[in-house]
Formats: sequence, structure tokens, C-alpha cells
Amino acid sequence: MGFFKNLMRQADAINDYFGYAVYVYVAYDDGVVRLAALTAAKVMAGAQRAASVNWLRVFASQVHGEDASSAYRINQLADEISLRDWEIRDVVHAKTALAQLDAELEQALSTPDPDIFIRRYPQVFE
Repeated sequence: MGFFKNLMRQADAINDYFGYAVYVYVAYDDGVVRLAALTAAKVMAGAQRAASVNWLRVFASQVHGEDASSAYRINQLADEISLRDWEIRDVVHAKTALAQLDAELEQALSTPDPDIFIRRYPQVFE
């Protein structure tokens, strides 16, 4: 049972990492943070990834009235995530690219430590 609980905690932490990255991406339109969100989605299992795409669609519709360009960026991210089922080599490539741009964000995904976004961008989460 401990193994299963650990997997669930890790999946929850990756969900949080992904969601926090999306919030920061919407606030700052930062390409590295976008890559962090996309990489987190690639790490996810298929059902978890599909739920994340659904969440992005709902989030985009909520944001649309306030900021159409942010809604567009969110939908573009959802489109890219849902392009295909990502394989291990895609995950490795994405994590390597992220590490080259921001090693701390990649390490936080590998750990996983979603709070890196709260530490770096506290104003987004106030």
C-alpha cells in the first residue's frame, strides 16, 4: 500500500507543478515556464494528461472574457499536449531541453517540487 500511496502523491505533485506552471505562464507569457508545463504534461500518464487538457480548456474559457490572448495561449498549450501520446523518449528530450534552459525547474519536476513556482513567483499566488 505504501508504494501506491507514494505514486499517488507523486501524481498529485506533478499535477500541482503543471497547474502552477500554467498560472505563471498565463501571468508572464514566459516560454521557459511554458516548456516546464508541457514537460510536466509529457511526464503524466495518459488519463492524467487528458484530465489536464480538459482543465486547460475550462481554464481558457474562464479567462477568455478577461484576457483573450491568455485564453488563446492556454488553448494552444492544450492543443500541443493533446497532439499525441507521448513516449519515454519524448519525456527525456523535453526534460533535457528544460534542464538546458533552467536546471532548477527540471530538478523540481523530477523531485517533484511544485512549490518552486510559489517561491519564484509569489505575486502570482497571492
